[in-house]
Amino acid sequence: MEHPAHEYFRDRYRTARDALTRAIADLCESGRVPADLDPDRFAVLDGLQTQWL
Repeated sequence: MEHPAHEYFRDRYRTARDALTRAIADLCESGRVPADLDPDRFAVLDGLQTQWL
């Protein structure tokens, strides 16, 4: 049986990851952060933090 909050956190992770990936990519394109920065690497951090909690 799944936990009642499972769907919420699954959707939250997906939404947060997508938003963070887009934000980092936009910063790379604008030159505000190095162009070789990997947006997905930063987006994963939120998921790791959520899992740790």
